[in-house]
Amino acid sequence: MMEQLSFFEKKHNDPRPPLALNWNLWHGCTRASTGCLNCYVYRRDESIGKDPTVLHKTDNFNLPIRKLRSGQYKGMYKVPCGSHIYTCFSSDFFHPDADGWRKDAWEMMHERSDCTFFMITKRPERTDGRPLIEEVSVGGESGANARVCDYKWVEKVWLQCKENGISFYYHQTGAKLL
Repeated sequence: MMEQLSFFEKKHNDPRPPLALNWNLWHGCTRASTGCLNCYVYRRDESIGKDPTVLHKTDNFNLPIRKLRSGQYKGMYKVPCGSHIYTCFSSDFFHPDADGWRKDAWEMMHERSDCTFFMITKRPERTDGRPLIEEVSVGGESGANARVCDYKWVEKVWLQCKENGISFYYHQTGAKLL
């Protein structure tokens, strides 16, 4: 009988299938560029009378390291091994107002190195002055005031990524496509 090989230590064996989930460690942001003009976080927060520029830690701050307290998988992480975790959809992982929390975030990611973390940022220059871009995600704006997404621009970005060996992901046309 052959034993199944694993890339993870035995302590990481998890019979549950991996998940794809969002992890909003903190909420709030300030506009970093003209690309932030029609930010959905601003739209949503302002529609409920909330100031989108005030950053605060969320109740999900420690999501990746939470453990199950009961049931068949008691003691295991709530987030299964091999999961893809998308960070900060209601903020920016590298926002300067989150500097005091980021060390804890890095430690949680290190503890959960059995998962893949995706960081969306408009502040790549804050990664020790050496931005490491592994993937570029492009999409048009949503909402009533969305600007036109020019497909020629999308193709230009795709070519730059291809020339530099960077993964490219086109995720939405947006409300207005040219």
